[in-house]
Amino acid sequence: MTETWQSGTSWYRKYSDGWIEQGGVVSAASNSTVTTFHKPFKNTNYIILASPRVDGNFWSVPACATPETSTSFRHGAYGGSSTAKMTWYACGY
Repeated sequence: MTETWQSGTSWYRKYSDGWIEQGGVVSAASNSTVTTFHKPFKNTNYIILASPRVDGNFWSVPACATPETSTSFRHGAYGGSSTAKMTWYACGY
């Protein structure tokens, strides 16, 4: 590992070969929100996963995340409350 960073629930790790892992918690209240990565990728050939988080008595389901650019991803959930959150993880070069 050559570089690490963490602040609250947000984090990333960059390895000496250029591989990046990163993640965090973001709002899932909208069905289409764009979030900027903590560490940009070289291109859009990365993997991104999303998982809903419990929000009081509600689940924000389904949570989804898709590559937008090398520096951001689009995410959201349908049926969540206005304070719904989702956990995300992305990896690639």
